[in-house]
Amino acid sequence: KGWAAAGKPPVPLVVGDSIGFGNNDNFNFSNGRGVRGYINRGLDDGVSSTRYAYANFAGPGEALANVAGTTDNWAIRRAVLAEVGFPFSSIIGNHGINSSGLAWPSPFQEQFDAATAFLRGMGSKPIVWLTPTRKTTQGGNSQWTDTANQTAANGQLADLVAYLNGGTPPANVSAVISMETYAADPVATTKWPVGSYAGVLGSSVIIGATSLTLDVAPTPGDYLVLEPADANNERVYALSVTGSGPYTVTLASALTKAHAGGVAVKVALTEDGTHPTTGWCIGASAAIIAAK
Repeated sequence: KGWAAAGKPPVPLVVGDSIGFGNNDNFNFSNGRGVRGYINRGLDDGVSSTRYAYANFAGPGEALANVAGTTDNWAIRRAVLAEVGFPFSSIIGNHGINSSGLAWPSPFQEQFDAATAFLRGMGSKPIVWLTPTRKTTQGGNSQWTDTANQTAANGQLADLVAYLNGGTPPANVSAVISMETYAADPVATTKWPVGSYAGVLGSSVIIGATSLTLDVAPTPGDYLVLEPADANNERVYALSVTGSGPYTVTLASALTKAHAGGVAVKVALTEDGTHPTTGWCIGASAAIIAAK
């Protein structure tokens, strides 16, 4: 059931890392079918596009070197898939961020080319590659709510983006889906973009509070940052929103700090400078939906 066949929608095989797997997409916000992660959400969408069945072989921590056939895991995976005739219609990949500490072009580009050649050997199916999200460290207490305090951890990601977006896809890659609108700040392109939300806490909250009030309604799945740029900052997901202003926001987890009314509240699009938030995953799934 769900395997690629004539007269049926495509059935992609997803390969990649923790971001491709959907690791940090909060369980509280998985869709009605239990799906998390921007690639999975986009493929599973059946509202504005045709729902695709898919298999996700992405592995947290996995780098390009792990896919070149030199490790047991991928050698075994390829052997198993070969036994059933490589029953997928295409391959979608997002590998790159876990290799971005390597020098470009050698060995970073060389490992990319080797990995895609290995994948191409799995039934010669079309390969679609996604440009990578960003990897930055955060100075101060802004928690990725500005670009001034972000530092790009691996500049070589920019080389991979240029390689993928150079006009003609790299060898072995059939098409590229550019995630730049979602993955990069439009000015500081090596850094995470900044969420557009800006609100004010309506009244003080205590440690252990599971709800709060805001003057501007966030969206469920937003990763709220209370008191950004302050040492008392705290991050928490907005679970649900009610009211017509001020808005009551139920939180996905209890607060661990007290906060005074009137402090600023913003939204971050990454939890740690590497992994995207749920709000980002929901928004970025639009790129996958559009490409279908």
